[in-house]
Amino acid sequence: MRMRQQNSTSTLRLDPERSIRSQIAGYYRDRIVRGELHPGDRLPPARTLARELGVAEANVHHAFGKLAGEGLLIRRPRAGSVVARREPGLRGVAVFVPWRSLMRGEEFTRLLVRFLAARFEESGVECHVLYDTPGGTGWNGLRRLASERRIQGVICRTIEPDELKFYQALHLPFTGIGSLRIANRISLLTAELIGKMAEALRATGCRSFGVIIPERPAPGFLPVLRRCGAAAALEFREEWLYDGSHSAESFIVDRAAFAWNAVAHLNTLRRRPEGLMLFSDDLVEGVTMAFYRAGVRVPQDYRLAIHHTRENPVIFPFACTLVQHSIAEIAGALAEQLADLCSGKVPRAPALDIALTPYTPPVIAAVESRNDDPQGESRA
Repeated sequence: MRMRQQNSTSTLRLDPERSIRSQIAGYYRDRIVRGELHPGDRLPPARTLARELGVAEANVHHAFGKLAGEGLLIRRPRAGSVVARREPGLRGVAVFVPWRSLMRGEEFTRLLVRFLAARFEESGVECHVLYDTPGGTGWNGLRRLASERRIQGVICRTIEPDELKFYQALHLPFTGIGSLRIANRISLLTAELIGKMAEALRATGCRSFGVIIPERPAPGFLPVLRRCGAAAALEFREEWLYDGSHSAESFIVDRAAFAWNAVAHLNTLRRRPEGLMLFSDDLVEGVTMAFYRAGVRVPQDYRLAIHHTRENPVIFPFACTLVQHSIAEIAGALAEQLADLCSGKVPRAPALDIALTPYTPPVIAAVESRNDDPQGESRA
C-alpha cells in the first residue's frame, strides 16, 4: 500500500502557555480519530515539523511517541511515523469504581460491577475491574491499561464534573452514570423517573410533595420537578427540596446522616408536604431513624415514593411505593453504549424500564394476613 505523506500543519496553532508536546499530540490524535488521517499515512519527519512550528525536535519526538503508545502510530526506521490500522471491536474493557463510591459501601455498585463483568465475559471481552484508593492506585492501573492498549474503552461507576478530565485524559471511549450534559453517559435522574414518582404519590391521595436527594442537581432539575408535579396535580415548593447543597461536603458519603438532617429540616417548616420523594434507597436508614425520633407516622404524616433498584435486597419498615430500575438493565445499557462509542457510532440513549411497585413491610403484611383469616390463630 502506497503511503501518503502528510505535511500540512496549517490548522495547528501552538499556545505558548500550554504544553507544546500535548498540543502536537492532541492535534494529530484528533485528525486520526476524525478520519482525516488514514491507516498507512505518514506524518512529517520530526525535524521538518519542529522547524515549521519553531519548537525543539525533542517535543515532536515525545508527542509522536505518546501517540505510538496509544496505538495510533507506528514508528518505523527510515519510514518515520505511520498511522496505525485500528482494530475494530472490543477486546478489553475496564470497569472503574472511584474511591468515593467505595466509601459509601453501596450494594448497587457491587451488583453493577458483577452484571457488567458477566456480560463482557459472555461476549468474550476481557474485563478489568479496578477499584480506586485515596492514593490513586486504581487510577494509575487504569492509565497503565490504556497506555498498553489492553483496553479499548472504560465504563465508570460515576462521571462527576471533577472526574471528567481524568477520563478524557485516557483518550479512550468511556461512558458511565451521571447527570452531566454529555452524550456518553446514562442518567437515572430523568424527567420520566420524576414523573413516575409524582404519579405514585398522587395515587396515594397526596396533594403536595417534597424531595430528599443527596446530589447537587443540575440547574434544570427544579423546572422538571415543578412540571412533573403540575402534571400530577401536586403542589411543590422550593423550600421542600433538601439536596446536596445543604451539606458542606461536595460529595455525601454518610447518606443516613444526610437523610436524618433532611427530615429534621422539613419538620421545622411551618407547612410541610404530604408526600416525599427519596432519590435513593440508601436514604431509608436515616429517614427511618428520624421518623421514629420525631414520632412521624407513615403513611398518615408522610406518603413515600422511593427510587429503588430491583436487585438490591432492602427491607423497608413502612408502607411506600417503590419506583424501580433494574441494575441488570442499566449494566446492559452501559455496555451497549460503550460498544457504540468504540465503533464510532453516536451512542444510543437507553430507554430504561421504570416500574411502580406498592410495598408493604413483611411484618404488617403478616398481621394483615392473619386478620383476614379468622381461622389462622386456631390452626396455629
